[in-house]
Amino acid sequence: MRKYIVLSALALASFVLYLIIPNGVELTNEIPEIFRDQNIQYVYKDGLTTIESNESRAAYSIIHNNEALYLLSGASDVIKNYYINQEKKELVIEQNIMSPKTRDGAYFQLVTVPTDKYQPIVDNQKLKIRIKYSYLNGQSTYLEYDLQSKITNVVETSLVGK
Repeated sequence: MRKYIVLSALALASFVLYLIIPNGVELTNEIPEIFRDQNIQYVYKDGLTTIESNESRAAYSIIHNNEALYLLSGASDVIKNYYINQEKKELVIEQNIMSPKTRDGAYFQLVTVPTDKYQPIVDNQKLKIRIKYSYLNGQSTYLEYDLQSKITNVVETSLVGK
């Protein structure tokens, strides 16, 4: 019996830590300082925020410095998590587009990926980013961010699960 109490306490503590430890996705009602010189335009309509101005027309505005890679998106996108897939050498952003969150005013999501996490998967000064859509049978959009030119290109949008 004591064993089950200890195991239950450990499981509860793990869950609480999961909720407390930040997953690198921050909700903000302002465009973060690092993006201020990027001339980012957005539209707030019917409780949803979408980013409009992007040279590449990619889903995110992306920028990096010596500390981290920053991805900015409208808060309606409901980014759940990000992780590094070492095998495929890609940064994966998990996004739930099936239930967007409406808000009272413009909100944004900022994903911050520390340099030491993404640097090992950079290939030829380019970072492959996969936007993985939850509940859409594995459909994804692939972006390529050039660390030298700071340009993001949409590489592929899968219509079939991968």
